[in-house]
Amino acid sequence: MSDWLLYLDNTFAEGLNLDALDKTVARGNEALGRDTPCKVFLTMPYPLTQDKPFGDIDGDGEDEYTRTNDERLAVLAWYEAEYAKRFAEAGYENLTLVGFYWFREEVNSADSEDEERFTQQATALLREKGHKVLFDPFFTSAGFERWSELGFDGAVMQPNLIFNDYFETEILEEFTEIIRKYGLGVEIETAEPGNFRLDAARADSALIYEQYLYYGWKYGYMDTLHTFYQGAGPGSLYDFCYSSDTYLRSLYDKTYRFIKGTYEMPAPTLTANESLSVEAGSKRNRLPVTLEYGCLFSELSISVEGGEGVLLFSPDGSELLYTPPLDFTGEDMFTVTVADKFSSSAPVELRIRVGETAISAPPSESAASSEESGSAALIAGAAAAVAVAAVAIWLVNRKKNGQ
Repeated sequence: MSDWLLYLDNTFAEGLNLDALDKTVARGNEALGRDTPCKVFLTMPYPLTQDKPFGDIDGDGEDEYTRTNDERLAVLAWYEAEYAKRFAEAGYENLTLVGFYWFREEVNSADSEDEERFTQQATALLREKGHKVLFDPFFTSAGFERWSELGFDGAVMQPNLIFNDYFETEILEEFTEIIRKYGLGVEIETAEPGNFRLDAARADSALIYEQYLYYGWKYGYMDTLHTFYQGAGPGSLYDFCYSSDTYLRSLYDKTYRFIKGTYEMPAPTLTANESLSVEAGSKRNRLPVTLEYGCLFSELSISVEGGEGVLLFSPDGSELLYTPPLDFTGEDMFTVTVADKFSSSAPVELRIRVGETAISAPPSESAASSEESGSAALIAGAAAAVAVAAVAIWLVNRKKNGQ
């Protein structure tokens, strides 16, 4: 009982949890120019079947127990009344108590002699008080497919297998088929906030969370009922929102779009002119391309096959930068593929015509021989001209002398 009361005190503590949420919703409503209350589900703890005394819930000086289903139901009735009393006394202006989230994630016959009957009685008790009751079974846990018969108003299942070493993404497709068959939604879980603050765990934790979102869009559970687990203190999604890290902040934006049903992550696409021309000997030729993608540009990778020169993306992805090899002319052909962490673009073939080099090349051996012959002929011609001039001068001098 002392543990249950401690949790209750924390839930209604000043400046925390519900009180903080009430103030936050007020600021959000003011910024958006609206007056919309936030609907709240609170956790209903699970009374274990045990012989230890629970505590004095009715003030008669004697401890109550949770040995039988009736005694357990009495504890639930007491706690619901405490919840309702404190919620009313708090006078929240921007919160509406809608119902309870059932803490137990399965209906296991090992918990009591008639656990299914107890669950039905517990949900009936809460619904009679005007509350909705939400069930959150782990993957194919006992009773998950009978959630409606057990009295729950809704159920979201956790695809916990995503955290195991043997996880393959196809499992989420099977998970989607199961929840569609039985009318469930999905609980999407981030790792604990500390995992995203540690470099060693961050990449793996972020990928797991992104898989939840990506395959929810791909397989269709984005359009079902979904809840989110973000850890505590105050939570991973909170950290994403206020993070100065571009990638972590992008996880918040993706989560927002997922909730709104606008998230998408199609395969990257690259479009470019198939035939391009550049000058030989040039450097860093800018080739305009159209690149479309749903992730951060920094998360993309480019694969280049074939080709003689160097081909890479400009820093903003708006151009391909091409440098041909020195002294190369002719056609340089590449196959280019762009990928994010989930899928790849269709291969694009680029043919780049490299024109005649603008840089003077060393003369070839035959060209050098021609130049040498030309020089010799020029020298011989000059010598002959000098000789003719000398003969002409000698003839003129003889005439003057009467010879």
